[in-house]
Amino acid sequence: MKQALRAAASALALIVLTACATQTETAQDAQAPARTETVSFAPATPEQGATILSANDEYLSVLSPADLSIRLQGRSGTGADLGRVYAGATQAWNADESERLRLMVVRHRARLNQLATWLPDTVYFIKGTRAIEGGIPHTRGPAIFFGPELPGTEAELDGLFMHELFHVLSRESAARHDDIYGIIGFVRCEAVLPQSMTDRTITNPDAPAVEHASPISESDTSLLATPLLFADPGRYDPSKQNLGQYFDPELQLLRRGADGKCRPAEGVSMSQDAIRNAIFARSGRNTNYMFHPEELMADNFSQMMMGQSVSDPWVHERLAALLGVDRPARRP
Repeated sequence: MKQALRAAASALALIVLTACATQTETAQDAQAPARTETVSFAPATPEQGATILSANDEYLSVLSPADLSIRLQGRSGTGADLGRVYAGATQAWNADESERLRLMVVRHRARLNQLATWLPDTVYFIKGTRAIEGGIPHTRGPAIFFGPELPGTEAELDGLFMHELFHVLSRESAARHDDIYGIIGFVRCEAVLPQSMTDRTITNPDAPAVEHASPISESDTSLLATPLLFADPGRYDPSKQNLGQYFDPELQLLRRGADGKCRPAEGVSMSQDAIRNAIFARSGRNTNYMFHPEELMADNFSQMMMGQSVSDPWVHERLAALLGVDRPARRP
C-alpha cells in the first residue's frame, strides 16, 4: 500500500519546501515546485490530502466496531465510508501557514537530510477539519495531518513536527521495527486478543498493529506487557463529541505461547502501576506517553531532535546511532 500511495502522490503536482529557499522568499515563492537531493516536504492540496486519507491502507482496513461507531458518530459504515468523510474534510493551507511550514523545514534541514534514507521521497503536510480524527495530529502513509490549525509557537510546531515525522519514518521503515522498538526493550510478539477486547479497541492510525511487547519479569521470560487503547464507552455517545474523551488506556499482561504469539496472561495479577514501572525500567522515563511503543519512541525522537535534556539520555544516544543522525546541543 505504501508503494501505491507513493505512486499516486507522485502523479500529483507538488508544492515543495526546499533547503535552498531563503527566509526572505515570499509565500508565493515558497509554493514554486523544486526538488532537493534528498527528501522533500510539501503542503498538500485538499485533493492530495483526500487521496492519502481515503486510501484503504493498514489503518482503514482494520478498524474495530468501536472505531467505526465513534468516528462515524453513530452512523453505520465501513472504513471506506470513514475515508470518504476524511477526504471531504481536507482544507487548503493559507500563505502564512505555508510560510511557517517552509521555515520549520529550513530550521532543521541539515539533520532532516541525514534521515533521507529512512523517509519517503516526499513527506506531505495535510490540513483539515476536526471531522478528521477529532482534529488530533497524526500520520497516514507519507503524510502528517496537523489538524485545523498549526500550534501557536515555533517551538511547539517544531516539537509536534518531529513527533509526527517519526511515525512517517517508522512506517517507511517497518522492517526495522524490531531494532527501533528494541532500543526501549520491546520485542516482537504479535498480540492475539479475544473479540471482547478487539471490538472495543481504538486503533492508532500511527501504529495500527500491536506486534511488540515488553518483557517485565526476569524470572518469567514468557510474561510480557503492552499498552492497549480501548474505548469507554465502546460505542458513540452524543454527549462525548471529542475523540479523546473515549480513550481508556490499559497495560495488558501477555503470555508468549509456543507459536511465538502473545495472548492475555491468565492467573497473573499485577497493578497497572507495577506493570508501568516494569516497562519504564527497560524503556527509560523520558516520556509517559505510553499508548504504544511507537508513541514512546516518537516522543524520544522529538526530544532528541529538539535537543531536550532528559532523565535517560541513553535512549537518545542509541536512537541517534541507529538512525545515523547528529544530536544537537542539549537545551536546559
